[in-house]
Amino acid sequence: MKIRIAGMMLLVAMVFLAGSANAVTNTYTGDGDWEIPANWTDGTLPTLVDKTVINGGSTVTLNSSQTVGQIVVGDNTEGYLILAPGSTLLTSASWSACGYNEVSSITVEAGATLDLAGHLWTGFNPGAVSILDINAGTVIVGAQLGIGWNGGTGTINVNDGGVMTCNGLEGAGRSISADSKLNIYGTGKVTWPSDFVTLINDQYITRIFGDDVAGNVDVVFADGLTTVTVKAGGAPIFTTDKSTYTYGEDIIIQWTDQPGNPLDWVSIEGGGSPGGFVGWAYTDGTGEGGGTTSVPSGSVTADYTFVLNEHLDPNIADLWHPIPVGSYEAYFYENDTYTVIGGPAAFTVTPAAGGTETAVPVAGMPVASAVGLGLLGCAIALGGASFARKRK
Repeated sequence: MKIRIAGMMLLVAMVFLAGSANAVTNTYTGDGDWEIPANWTDGTLPTLVDKTVINGGSTVTLNSSQTVGQIVVGDNTEGYLILAPGSTLLTSASWSACGYNEVSSITVEAGATLDLAGHLWTGFNPGAVSILDINAGTVIVGAQLGIGWNGGTGTINVNDGGVMTCNGLEGAGRSISADSKLNIYGTGKVTWPSDFVTLINDQYITRIFGDDVAGNVDVVFADGLTTVTVKAGGAPIFTTDKSTYTYGEDIIIQWTDQPGNPLDWVSIEGGGSPGGFVGWAYTDGTGEGGGTTSVPSGSVTADYTFVLNEHLDPNIADLWHPIPVGSYEAYFYENDTYTVIGGPAAFTVTPAAGGTETAVPVAGMPVASAVGLGLLGCAIALGGASFARKRK
């Protein structure tokens, strides 16, 4: 009986250590293959009771099957992990991280498997800028998926042939932060073992990209699984790359499978209906006198070229850039008309650190004089500033 009790206590202790952030830490030093004992601070390969750390700028390649307590890449300093084709890494702890608080990446090559018993934090704390690339390999997340969960920035790329199986998705936008992305390419797919369709469509659709276009994914619940894949059938998509921007950040308008007329154009507008134009451009990125190239699928960045580009003397900087703090909508118009065929794609611009910004006219020039410099449209008030309206 004493022997049995002692054995049970030992097993409990091992499980506790494997799931604890205070487990034995074994850190890789230098660059090289995982399987070199001398490159680990313990002088042995990590075991299921080890917190396994890759930092110090190290790049480590796993070529075999290994089981550890926890894997943390990018802890206080940079770290990079590559799972070579056919390799497998399993963990037993309650969480692991690709980018705890530093720049990092994990690459899962074809035929490799990263099998995590607990949460996966990709870009966890502030300072973490992290990428998980799944290149025709498999990643299994036993608990919560967190991309930019606690102030970091994360990107997960599920590339052609890659699979990520998840078991948790938090509400309130926490599982994929506003500055983070889940990208799916080609035949890549992501699954959850229950119905997350409504949650994904309501809170995460603009943060999930299919072939580099936000929202260009099919989200389907069938046979007990929610599956997210690149949208099939070439259905038209019109969206912005994010739903929330910080003041001064470029706003990217994206579309797929639109008519492709050379004079199709996109706009950013204030309010809930077309007409309150902040700026516009033809789909080939040009303004007045442009629109010479067919772009059925593409993007336009609302930068200095986009905003009011046809209204001003080319030697004078734009009057109102960046776009002020506020709520806006993007639209797609057909062939130099006001026929809306895409949108509204709603987004907001929030203040940058330090306060609320508003539009700023050319230095030393009152708005009334600036408008007289050759604005081809009428000016309307929006958010405390004047914006040119496209005139047809």
